Amino acid sequence: MNITIQPITESHITAYHRVLDTVCRERRYLPATEAPPVEQITFQITSAITDDNAQFVAIAQDPEHNRSHIVGWCRIIPKSEEGFTHIGNLSLGVLEKYRSRGIGRKLLQAAINHAHQKGLTRIQTEILASNIPCIRLLESFLFAHEGFKERARYIDGNYDSLIVMALITNTKK
Repeated sequence: MNITIQPITESHITAYHRVLDTVCRERRYLPATEAPPVEQITFQITSAITDDNAQFVAIAQDPEHNRSHIVGWCRIIPKSEEGFTHIGNLSLGVLEKYRSRGIGRKLLQAAINHAHQKGLTRIQTEILASNIPCIRLLESFLFAHEGFKERARYIDGNYDSLIVMALITNTKK
């Protein structure tokens, strides 16, 4: 199966929403337990397209069934508040069936490259402490551990902490 990394377009919104919701509903890798309403996602994606922000999808080509489908995403959206526009917030996810194949790495690389071209000098995120594969991926891109929020999430009878991570570059905006 061939995987391509592409910028998100409006034609991807419904499929992206479905993939985001699927990963959220696993209740293990993302802080949210379900995706926001598709109308909210549509607004977020179209605004980010207009602003040429870093947002990519991984698309699996299935030649046997002559179709393609989204299997992951990576978005780095700049903050809009004055004094903080050099910062991008990172969101990343891959469907379970497609994990451990380097897709997250390719998505993250594409998004980081685009964010740097746009002048972002800080990319930040909060990761559930139990999400070891994502933490290791970010560490391999030299994201630094900046903080720890003990017992920040309580779900299904279990606490999980959040790790604050960031990638800082010397790129001037």
